[in-house]
Amino acid sequence: MVIKQKKQVIFGKVIFILCVILFDLFLIRNCFGKSLYILFGTVFLVLLTVKGVVEILNEIYSFKVSDTELSMRLYCGEKTFPLSDVERVYAISAHNVSFNKRYGFVRAIGIVINKKIYFASELYRDFDSFEKYMRENYNVVDVEEDKDISI
Repeated sequence: MVIKQKKQVIFGKVIFILCVILFDLFLIRNCFGKSLYILFGTVFLVLLTVKGVVEILNEIYSFKVSDTELSMRLYCGEKTFPLSDVERVYAISAHNVSFNKRYGFVRAIGIVINKKIYFASELYRDFDSFEKYMRENYNVVDVEEDKDISI
């Protein structure tokens, strides 16, 4: 029930942002030569759109660590694991990620649970505090790239 509500909230925000973007495009096409007031309104709506996109990304990519479990949220799904199931933890200095079909490298934490690896990259909210927690509580192996990880 809670996950369904979270999906509905994110879906509502996405629809709102798309409507604002369409309205922005309409105003940008028609405001030049009209009045300065409409231009300032358009700039305000563009800034509101950027703020909304950042909020949506913060809702989608996050993780929480409690005393007994690790909860990771990717896209609209959430995975929860008991901390006792963590087999190995890797600190990756050059994790390969793609941004709109362009590849880049970011820092990441690789967590091996049940012979499967899950990545938490620095694109997540509160990555630094998560990395600090993992280094304090687990034996973290530092590796250069993803291919250096053995499961």
